[in-house]
Amino acid sequence: MMLQKITEDKLIQEGLLGKFLEPILNIAHAANRRYTVNGAPQIKALNNQAPEICILERSAILALCKFMCVSQKICAENLTLIFEILHSRIDFGVKANIIISLGDLFNRFPNCLNEHTNDIFTLLHDEQNHVRRQALMVITHLVLNDMLKLKG
Repeated sequence: MMLQKITEDKLIQEGLLGKFLEPILNIAHAANRRYTVNGAPQIKALNNQAPEICILERSAILALCKFMCVSQKICAENLTLIFEILHSRIDFGVKANIIISLGDLFNRFPNCLNEHTNDIFTLLHDEQNHVRRQALMVITHLVLNDMLKLKG
C-alpha cells in the first residue's frame, strides 16, 4: 500500500515522470482526433489500409500505455481514450501495442477494466485480420490464466 502511494503521488504525479504526462496526453488526443471524427474515419486510406502514423504519435500512445501500467489513477482516467484509439483507423502496430498493454493492465488493475470487457471482445470483430489475431491471442492468455472470465 505504501509503495503504491509513493508510486502514485511522488513518482508519477509530482515527480519527473509526471512532467511528461501532459504532452503525452495531448499528442494521444491529437492522434485520436486525427484518425477519427465523430466515430467515422477522417483520413482516407489507400487499398483499405490504415494511414501512416508518425513516430511521435506512435511513441506517445505507447508511453501512455506504459504510464497506465504503473498508475491506477492514470489507467482509470484514460481507458476511454485508449479504446477510442483502438476503434479508430490507426495503424495496426499501434493497435497491437495497445492490445498487449490491455493484457498487462488486466493483470495489474482488473477492477478498472471489468467494465470494458465487452470492448475487448469487440476487437474480435475488427476489420483487420492482424488486430483480430492479436486480440484473440491476448484474450486467450487472459482466459487461460483466470484473469478474464467468460460470461454468456
